[in-house]
Amino acid sequence: MTLKVADRMKDFEAGIFQVLNEKKEEVEKSGRKVYNLSVGTPDFPTEPHVIEAVVEAAKKPANYKYALKMLPELTQAVINRFEKRYHVTLNEREITDVYGSQEGITHIGLSLCKS
Repeated sequence: MTLKVADRMKDFEAGIFQVLNEKKEEVEKSGRKVYNLSVGTPDFPTEPHVIEAVVEAAKKPANYKYALKMLPELTQAVINRFEKRYHVTLNEREITDVYGSQEGITHIGLSLCKS
């Protein structure tokens, strides 16, 4: 079976984190130290107090559940963050949660596509 990729995929360029990683590797080859903060996991050791906080949180059964509806404290935290960081006041109706990054990315695409 041969898989043919849609022609529109030719329009996609390298992702920004791929480009940044290539630049980082170039700089490292020149002998300079680079602190990579571009994707998820930093390339330096985690502080012991952070590890201990994660261990303690992992011991609590209440931390192993999914919310099946919006949590008021999460909604308020988002409102507070946007107010503090961007000086924007959001209404609760302007915020939604998703059950993971894949669902969120899918919803963004669906919201931008005409039906």
